[in-house]
Amino acid sequence: MIQPPPQTPQSSRLVLVDTCSLVRLYYTDVKPIAGRTVAQYQIMTLETLANEVRGLASGEAYAWLSVERLNEIHSSIFKLTNAQTTSIETRRKRDQPNWQLSLDAYCQSKGTTPRITSRNDGFALAAAIEHKAILVTDEWPLKWIAENFDYDDGSPIDSLISVDVLALLEQNSVIDDNGRRQTYRSWRMAGESLHAASDRRYWLHFRETAPNAQN
Repeated sequence: MIQPPPQTPQSSRLVLVDTCSLVRLYYTDVKPIAGRTVAQYQIMTLETLANEVRGLASGEAYAWLSVERLNEIHSSIFKLTNAQTTSIETRRKRDQPNWQLSLDAYCQSKGTTPRITSRNDGFALAAAIEHKAILVTDEWPLKWIAENFDYDDGSPIDSLISVDVLALLEQNSVIDDNGRRQTYRSWRMAGESLHAASDRRYWLHFRETAPNAQN
């Protein structure tokens, strides 16, 4: 269960959105989307991930990401001090090899091809642990690692997939049900590589069959 932020007027809980999930949020018409606080959840990203989005926007598939949207993403970067960056990178260097070994063992047990997590993936997870943030990712290797490791206080790392963020937005009237359906349909039509649990999560949130590219 996702731990809510403490119930004080100024409190919010940090939500760190990875590269691909961040792009998917921009299929909605919501402006701004990144950088806003929804029900005390602050939707942010990291500089390394924002730079990856800029790289994607330079290609044909995501050329629709406007300068306005890219500037919005830049303004939603969770600012880290030099000391925080150093601490996160130290954690990543220390822990990512163990995360990778656990993932390799899982892949071997399932007879699947091992997946390598990137430095930016590792940095995002290390940042989530350091700041007890919620991590949003559709990349199953990163999601699997998050689900199988803990914060420093021993509590499970909270992680979401993109459709869970759609649910958060709709539950708080940021988008309506038609906007949610259209966004999910657009993901499918564009061939976005959603997490394997996305359709099931859609049903659990909305009690509707998830839209696909044909309906």
